[in-house]
Amino acid sequence: MTDIEKAREWLQKMRDWLSTFDGMPQGADFYIDYNRNDPSNAGLHSNGLIPVEQMDDNIGNIFLSYQLNFALHVVLPKIPDEDSLSSENAAFILAFQRWVIRQSAQGKTPRYGDIDLEDERTRAQNGALYTLPDDGAALYAVTISVNFKEIIKEDE
Repeated sequence: MTDIEKAREWLQKMRDWLSTFDGMPQGADFYIDYNRNDPSNAGLHSNGLIPVEQMDDNIGNIFLSYQLNFALHVVLPKIPDEDSLSSENAAFILAFQRWVIRQSAQGKTPRYGDIDLEDERTRAQNGALYTLPDDGAALYAVTISVNFKEIIKEDE
């Protein structure tokens, strides 16, 4: 599998899993690397792959640890100075982050590595109102991070 194919697989795997969150707005469109400005759509955006650690063994294998980052952008209805929608949107962000944390603790998140799968962790953090245009919609953003490991065998 090429690196491009692997990256596409990572994005699709994350989008498919996030779509199972029962708090996601009903009928919302869910894009990759895109959002519309109207309410009730979500976009999953690549936010970088960070090498965390590298170890080699005595037979030429390389063990890599990564942090894979995504940004989930959700466009929700919002009217300036209207508290009930603001409270509902803030509750959505907190509930979503809690769901991700609990899914990870229960081992129900997608797997990205090829070794030590039981040690993989998925986190959702920094959920917040991102932009508030004047058109009755607001963009909320949550950072999603996955820590995983892979092995590059000496003969690859």
